[in-house]
Amino acid sequence: LLLTRKLSAFSPISSEPELANLVLRDGMKGRVVDEAVLVLDLDKTALLGSDGNDLGLALQWMEKPPSVVKELYSRILSPCIRPMYDKLKSQARKVHVVIYTRRPSTLVYRSCFRDVTIPLQYKAEWNQNGQLCFPPYISSADEIFRSYSGKELLDEEAIDVKKALERTLAARDAIVKELELDSNPPLVVTSTTKDVKATIRSLGLPVENAFLFDDNPDLKPDPNVVCTEPLEGLPEPQRSSALEFMERVLPAETLDRDLVEFLMGATAKERSLDRCPLSEQLRWRIPLLDTLSPWPMPAVKLSVSEANAHDLSESLSTGMSTACMLSLSASMRSLLHQSRSELRLEVRRGAAAPSCAVEERGVQAGRAGLASPKRASSRTAIPS
Repeated sequence: LLLTRKLSAFSPISSEPELANLVLRDGMKGRVVDEAVLVLDLDKTALLGSDGNDLGLALQWMEKPPSVVKELYSRILSPCIRPMYDKLKSQARKVHVVIYTRRPSTLVYRSCFRDVTIPLQYKAEWNQNGQLCFPPYISSADEIFRSYSGKELLDEEAIDVKKALERTLAARDAIVKELELDSNPPLVVTSTTKDVKATIRSLGLPVENAFLFDDNPDLKPDPNVVCTEPLEGLPEPQRSSALEFMERVLPAETLDRDLVEFLMGATAKERSLDRCPLSEQLRWRIPLLDTLSPWPMPAVKLSVSEANAHDLSESLSTGMSTACMLSLSASMRSLLHQSRSELRLEVRRGAAAPSCAVEERGVQAGRAGLASPKRASSRTAIPS
């Protein structure tokens, strides 16, 4: 009983609670870096085809609200986005998300209604290194367009520009929903070759573990770019879900003739409308992907300070475990020897040694690995 009380009070970790918490907190979580940045290209990377292969544009043409376009885009996102986000979260305490897309018409508009090219200008603070960075608080194309300060546009041109902005924001909102983000990520739109490091620095984020996932093979030499296969189709059942949604909210047979002509004029890979060979009826089209390779996992790099902290944590964990085991072994032997001496003293003084107490003592010693519980509990008396 004496040994039981002393063992219950003995705790090798409680003697150094702050140090133990540090080792357990970092070691059990498994994170290796403080921050990482998931940078997403839109067209053919995060989103099916080029701007959804005109599926979103068709909805807008037929005057469907932005919420319907957003719902469509949530159904045609790459199924690789969430797994990659989760993988980065397993290696970083904080994962930032940035959308970085090349859509020249957002910055320089080539009119379909007259022979002019118009530079589009918005708030000066949104312009960073020749790119537009829409802050997270932006919620609609109308909000962006209220800050327009460029050359006057025709009504038709203004509608065209606003609809393009609506589709870009719909893609952003679909990604927010997919990743269950607490707030909107920065949305960077460029008309030139992407510069990942400069863009990430301008956002005040660390560049060491910032990774742009992009289908553009020209960006492959950039160490901050992970090249992906172009997303030109969808796997099942995602494909069927998207096609069912389009037919439900906008049956193909109800399209305007001009819209049908426009959609059928796309390239074979990007055509979102065709005719059934047997019935000649119009139907929505999304290519089927038999297989879809996951995005390559980039190598997350430790900074010098993080590497030093990680090495220290590992050393502390290993050192403390060894020290605790040695301390436990020595302390247990001392406690057992002391308890045996005290018990023998009590027996010599004439005190009875109840068998239950002896059995309990043997069991406790056995649990500590210092005696066999079976041998100790089989003893009914201790010779004087």
